[in-house]
Amino acid sequence: MATLAARIAEQGLKLLNEIAAEAWSLESFASSGLDRLPRLVASEVTTLSICDLARGRRTVFSAPNRAFSAGERAAFDAHFHEHPLVLYHSKTPGGSTHRISDSLPASKFRQTPLYNDYYRCVGLDHVMALPLYVDRRFLVSFVFNRKRRDFDEAERDALDVLRPQLAALFGQALSQERTRSLLAQLDSLAAPGGWSAIELDGERRVVRASDATRERIAACWPQWKGGEGARSVEPVLEHVAVPVEHVVDDLEEQAELVAERAPGALLGLRDSDRPQREADRGREQAPRLEPVQSGEVGDSAGEV
Repeated sequence: MATLAARIAEQGLKLLNEIAAEAWSLESFASSGLDRLPRLVASEVTTLSICDLARGRRTVFSAPNRAFSAGERAAFDAHFHEHPLVLYHSKTPGGSTHRISDSLPASKFRQTPLYNDYYRCVGLDHVMALPLYVDRRFLVSFVFNRKRRDFDEAERDALDVLRPQLAALFGQALSQERTRSLLAQLDSLAAPGGWSAIELDGERRVVRASDATRERIAACWPQWKGGEGARSVEPVLEHVAVPVEHVVDDLEEQAELVAERAPGALLGLRDSDRPQREADRGREQAPRLEPVQSGEVGDSAGEV
């Protein structure tokens, strides 16, 4: 048992690094976790389960890509508040990885309406949940499901070693998802005035930039390869304000770009000539980039 737990934990540390490298959005985090975690602990159906405790409903992302029918989803939700794992984790914030058999013997579980109306119909007998997030409204977990053979204590305990790190990665992915959503709203509000933004990670790689922003920078720095994951323009990062004429000699007008040298920075760009071009589309002008204060993108915690 101890040997199995040690082997799973050792493999888990390797997979944590792989999941961390892809935890830049909720979708990528879920996909990576659902792909890799069953390599540690065998599971016929592995899901990322988002339970709305207030409404008594569950949203499920699964691997392999198993679609649950409307009838199956309704059967689960009908017994939502009776589910042993929902009861345990909703009442035990910070609780450990938990099997249904930790709360209820298998023989008694098979007598419940939840088992007969849902689990028997979907062909699953044993369930174990690794919680990532819980508050008064939401419970988010990786859930492992098997037929016939239950999960043993070594498998449960080894997965629980990874739980704090997986929960932190979920929080990171959630924070980045929110940041992208806010930036998308910012772009839509600011675009008419010629403003846009670039999001960088701690390694100064581009996480997000609109097509218009990429085109604008490429006009000033033709050598820049501006795909996601590309390094940002070094002159931008090395100086607080950079006259573009010092970087690209053949530009007719000077441009300035302001960047604060900090991990997870937002670079604010403004095409100051855009309003004029909108008013006078017949006249071609070289865009000027005016400086704007940048700020650090901080992580935030809150409801899912």
